[in-house]
Amino acid sequence: MISFQFVILIQLVLTTLAEEFPGNFNLYSPEHVTAHIFLYGNGSVPIAEGPNPFANNALNGTEFMTKHQQWSDETVELQRQNALSFWREEYGLDGEQLMKEGKGVVIQYQISPAVNERAYMMNTPCPTPPEGHEVVDGGFQLFVTDPNGVEVIVAKTGETIFYAFQTNLVYSWMRIHVREADDNCGVMEPPPEWIILRYQSKGLAKWTTDAIMFELEFIGENYFGTGRSLGMSAPVLSETEITNRLLNYVTFNSTGPEAMFDHSPIDSASDKEGKRDHNQQEIASPSKETDRGTEVNLPRVSKKGMFLNAVKDEKVSQETSKEL
Repeated sequence: MISFQFVILIQLVLTTLAEEFPGNFNLYSPEHVTAHIFLYGNGSVPIAEGPNPFANNALNGTEFMTKHQQWSDETVELQRQNALSFWREEYGLDGEQLMKEGKGVVIQYQISPAVNERAYMMNTPCPTPPEGHEVVDGGFQLFVTDPNGVEVIVAKTGETIFYAFQTNLVYSWMRIHVREADDNCGVMEPPPEWIILRYQSKGLAKWTTDAIMFELEFIGENYFGTGRSLGMSAPVLSETEITNRLLNYVTFNSTGPEAMFDHSPIDSASDKEGKRDHNQQEIASPSKETDRGTEVNLPRVSKKGMFLNAVKDEKVSQETSKEL
């Protein structure tokens, strides 16, 4: 269980840390945010033998592609080519050429369920369970494996860029389990059972002695529209295991397919009378303390992309919990 106060604290920490790094680490300003998601992973995995002690944080990705995404071999190869094209055009890194020269690898991956990545504070009419929504996360990764790094010219800009050893780029999908098939969340048109978000690297990760800061871009074909995220991985190592501390805050600033759903309550009197005004704009009321914890009205997107006050039935109750 994770408390609302803890989520707010982590948002502040991420934003503050981002200011210490040069470059374009940024989230959308509050007035432009139409939806947001907070992702947190705190699971433990055994330290892997070999050169990469973190290898157990990921699976090989085959199950993600074939079982979760339900792709054929042809579709997997098509998406792999899309990933290679993205890295080549945006970063000047030719994954296939790097592999031929022994300077890099391109792999399929899935974040291990043992990492326990969960989603909170999602702008849907479905309540967030105390343990968060299940997340299945995977795709393609490119790694620079040459200890001396590689230097390339980005064709679209003419820039010469040096990529250090262990540079890592992604082209991936995030699947978030929002509801069960028989649960309509009390609204006329509930969101999909699984919301699928396509994302990719936005710049290079920044390293400190204890953590990695990264930025991701969420593509506009996603349920919530175009988004960007700021994340941090700060694992804690013991002699035998890694305790993950994966934090990722995603903000969206454009109206996605979510706006096409009617999220009005099934028993709404105004709906029965046909008088619901979908263009009405209201501001979510502040959070308040109750005997059940902190209740927060999260905004949701109307068909015009405006904020609407969540109705009482859609309040997300985040109980104050013990520290993680």
